[in-house]
Amino acid sequence: MQRVRPRSAQPIVIDPMVGDRAGETGRRRAAGPLARIDLLGVPARTVTEYATARQLLNDSRLVEDINSWALSTSGTVTRKWPLIGMIDTGRSMFTVDGAEHRRLGK
Repeated sequence: MQRVRPRSAQPIVIDPMVGDRAGETGRRRAAGPLARIDLLGVPARTVTEYATARQLLNDSRLVEDINSWALSTSGTVTRKWPLIGMIDTGRSMFTVDGAEHRRLGK
């Protein structure tokens, strides 16, 4: 897999109230195909190009299970984080990896 690097070292702070959708979208796209973002104090990445999304979704290193995420296991993201419901939606093919992911995807 080709390594995709963000163009900016500084994360784009995402406004959960979406006060300036067009401006925020423009800043994310300008930051490159894999932009660094800040979601209410949590560092993350956002994909801004279709080809990069396809590449990532086909990469077995992409971890979908929140229980395997470093930010979850370190305690950075907890059940008290305001956006946890968007990330931890329960067990489904979108939130598990490996054999269980393949089984649920059938």
